Amino acid sequence: MASPFSVFRKRQKLAMAVLCLLAMVSFVLLPYLQDIVGGKASVNKVVVKTSTYGNLRERDLEILRQQQQRILGVLTDVRQMAGVPASLARQQVEMFVGPATEQSVVDRWLLAKYAEKMGMVISDQTVIAFLKALTQDRVKRDGFQLAFKRA
Repeated sequence: MASPFSVFRKRQKLAMAVLCLLAMVSFVLLPYLQDIVGGKASVNKVVVKTSTYGNLRERDLEILRQQQQRILGVLTDVRQMAGVPASLARQQVEMFVGPATEQSVVDRWLLAKYAEKMGMVISDQTVIAFLKALTQDRVKRDGFQLAFKRA
């Protein structure tokens, strides 16, 4: 009975060439096939890696950005209720709070995590004082509730 390696020895160059070609094709095509078939790995990629605060994934970043957009919308509405023109209200709110870009959202996330680690807490009185300053104390509770309902 012939050894199974005898077939390989006879066609060694051809077998090695075929194996190398299959390896190259699999390294090129396999990641694309995994993305198509098992889309979970590529859908929620890690955007920010930190050793202290954990990872920020794509989905988390999008949620934070949407929350920032809503906050900007509410504060812009409230600022307009205080008598500021619409075009100026958005610019002023973005000066106070910052834009809803990915970079600024990540920066604020990192700062919030750092503040949380240090034990910093923002009191309700501080938030109320900020909102009164933002609206120059012209908007009452009903105006805030209406702005939140719109958002």
